[in-house]
Amino acid sequence: MKHLIRKSASTKTVVRRPLKRAGSTETAATLPASASAPSTPKAPTIPSQPTDLRDLVGWKAVVLRDEITGARVFEFTMPDEIGNDVTCEIPMHLTEAQMVMQLRAYGDLPTFPATAALAVRKLTSQARVSVFTKVRTPGWKGMSGEGSMPNAFILARQTIPADCKFRWPSKSASRLGETRGTLATWNAAVSPLAKQSNPVAFAICAALAAALVRFADLTESAVFNFVGPSSAGKSSIAKLAQTVLGPPASIQSWDFKDRALEEAAALHNDCPLIMDAAERLKQADLRLFMTRVVHMLPDGKGMVRSNSVNDTLPNLAWKNIILSTSNFTGREMAGAAAAWNDQEAVRFIDIPINDADMGGIFDRVTSGDDLRAHTARLVAQTALVMDKNYGTLWPCYIAHLMTLDLNSVIARHIADYLTYCEIGSSVEERIAQKFGLCFAAGMIAQSAGLLTWAPMRVRNAVRTMHRRAANLRSRPSATLIDALKVIRDNMHGPMVRDLTVNGVVRIASSTSWWGIKTTYKQRLTLGIRRDDLLARFPPSTVNALNSWFKSSGILIGDGRKGTQIRMDLTIGSNRWMKPRFILLDYEKLLAAEME
Repeated sequence: MKHLIRKSASTKTVVRRPLKRAGSTETAATLPASASAPSTPKAPTIPSQPTDLRDLVGWKAVVLRDEITGARVFEFTMPDEIGNDVTCEIPMHLTEAQMVMQLRAYGDLPTFPATAALAVRKLTSQARVSVFTKVRTPGWKGMSGEGSMPNAFILARQTIPADCKFRWPSKSASRLGETRGTLATWNAAVSPLAKQSNPVAFAICAALAAALVRFADLTESAVFNFVGPSSAGKSSIAKLAQTVLGPPASIQSWDFKDRALEEAAALHNDCPLIMDAAERLKQADLRLFMTRVVHMLPDGKGMVRSNSVNDTLPNLAWKNIILSTSNFTGREMAGAAAAWNDQEAVRFIDIPINDADMGGIFDRVTSGDDLRAHTARLVAQTALVMDKNYGTLWPCYIAHLMTLDLNSVIARHIADYLTYCEIGSSVEERIAQKFGLCFAAGMIAQSAGLLTWAPMRVRNAVRTMHRRAANLRSRPSATLIDALKVIRDNMHGPMVRDLTVNGVVRIASSTSWWGIKTTYKQRLTLGIRRDDLLARFPPSTVNALNSWFKSSGILIGDGRKGTQIRMDLTIGSNRWMKPRFILLDYEKLLAAEME
């Protein structure tokens, strides 16, 4: 028999009796309120469902406001069947019943629908008291205006400070901010490696510098590319740098497609973006190398897209430092796709790594043992260090930065660094400022006791990498050396014509020639037409020649193409009124060291 259920109303009490069974003469009846209660004893009522939030152990809810669109959602957090926290976002416009239906897929709610709805109502009522900002990108938050200082830093796995009003999207797979070990154990493991390796020490400083880019007076950021042969330890540099703010396995590969590279950069906003093994890029993808990696990443802006797709593909921007490893220099990877000039050199900075026989990344090792074997042991030690210690330096570093006047502190450290540099051009100054930013980051962390290195370790590591990058930038490649030797072998005799007084050069069509020799502002010069160079060398080699002439001070004049002279040139029956010869310093070209 069904249990009796009493329902009270303002005017009467209705008692619904069970329907009669087969063979019974009893029928369902409704008794007025004044009627006497039945003589049979009352059956027990349905047990009440939990309505107190204390019964929903581990359940929480907050309101999230999107930092770009302003749209609001509820974020619910609840334990799963094994006790781990699970989060989900539910639009605020849904009814309580609709929210209950969605939440049942994530956690246990009261079985009774009305009670479950009441529990959700209490959660959402409490959530409305405080609104959190749902961020799209990590990094500095809470800046009220231009020049103001931030009050929070957001990573996927932690917020600094912990009680700030910002939240990372619950569905993100990023591991930035994940920690293991302590700062003391990280320093104990990494400091001995940094003392034996200028590249390791510099990479850590460069990773820390990513948080300073926003406050530095730089035209653009930089890609620091560690370039060298395989088995020299380049990947170990990348992974050690990644331990500054997360697990080493979270470094990125170079295998990005179009939009994915922009998203990766934005998801490392105010953090280092570390990419390993550029040599894995397919030849077809290298055509995008110049525009996407060399220019887009340091400039900090992705492709501008139509407003019609802005909801799904919003325009992205970022501020960060990029660390990379490769077997080839930027100029070599660009190949014949485009010229490699000053604008590329200041953005994509190659830093050479020694061959393994010379110690590889451990360039300060003085052991008398076989350097390759010793380096292999250190690389193996590095792998053990990284798996057990990571992510502990970054939160302490960021918390310390929040106590500083970053604009003035960074400017002071960069100015200090520049006093140790020999700067001969605006290009060299822009590059030096970026190394100076890495110096500033290392000195800030060291002075706060976060890096257990001597101050000179920071300075020497940054200066050493800076000098090696400058030497590599001015040193021609093997292909370029071969081309320069051909030019120098043909600078004498009939292959080079003396310019006549009236500026007319006549050459038989069957004659092989290289250029003209003349005097320009009391300097003996060699004039060569670009068309004649292109007739002998590939475009990539001609572009490399022009870049090397300029960086070595051999190209006369300012600008990308230097000073050009015009004359009347006749080759056979063809005549050019303004053939435009680039001018090279004759004596400097003869004396230049090309090895």
